[in-house]
Amino acid sequence: MILKTLFATSLLSATLLASTACSAQPAPGGKPFKETVVADFDSPWAMTFLPDKRMLVTEKKGQMLLVSTDGKTRQTVATITVDSAGQGGLMDVVLAPDFATSQRVYFSYSTAGEGGKGVVLARGRLRANGGGGERLGEIETIFSARPFVEGNGHYSGRIAFSPDGKYLFFTNGERQKFTPAQDPKMTLGKVLRLTLDGKPRSRQSAGFEGLRTRDLELWPPQPARDRVRRAGQSLGAGDGPQGRRRGQSHQARPQLRLAQRVERQPL
Repeated sequence: MILKTLFATSLLSATLLASTACSAQPAPGGKPFKETVVADFDSPWAMTFLPDKRMLVTEKKGQMLLVSTDGKTRQTVATITVDSAGQGGLMDVVLAPDFATSQRVYFSYSTAGEGGKGVVLARGRLRANGGGGERLGEIETIFSARPFVEGNGHYSGRIAFSPDGKYLFFTNGERQKFTPAQDPKMTLGKVLRLTLDGKPRSRQSAGFEGLRTRDLELWPPQPARDRVRRAGQSLGAGDGPQGRRRGQSHQARPQLRLAQRVERQPL
């Protein structure tokens, strides 16, 4: 079981850090900030803040938790049926651009289906449950990677919204399969731009060397850890948060730099 700890610091509101049987020793000279342990979680994958500063945290086995700002109280707002083998599980969680009015929450997870396993994009609404708590309901699947294939790695599943709030980006990992990840008609190994309902956007051209597909806008097929940025975080098309589950550091490729430039332009 992998345990990680949520820390609040004077520099960052909160961050997830790995905890081990023995506490890590501070760097020589001490740390330039003070750490305060807020809460412990069982294999957390992602987190996001609500407008009132509470936190939604996803755990690998399928629990989505609503945690108070001080970490002292929590409730399970959803339990998603996931395939948690290997690198699978309940993955990203991001608030909709209009969350203040819609109460929508977008999330991703891995699941088993015809042909093997794949990553799914879903959403629900966070509402009062009538018992003094809250519950994520009206859950619907709005997109699934294709095809599903065998294996337990490189799902990706990162979610980000365009600056104007009209589109979302969803990363589909290459699933450790050169084929069909290099097929432009398949979604594996690519970053997809979709509508907020998970549908293809109206313009069907990806704008990269004439690459076109009938029903999706695709960013070029990339190896596992190419990524674009989301508010200072990485959107990996590979094996997990920031594409660095095992601590690797990767240099940006020309395609990555192009993707970053596109992000800053009107979409």
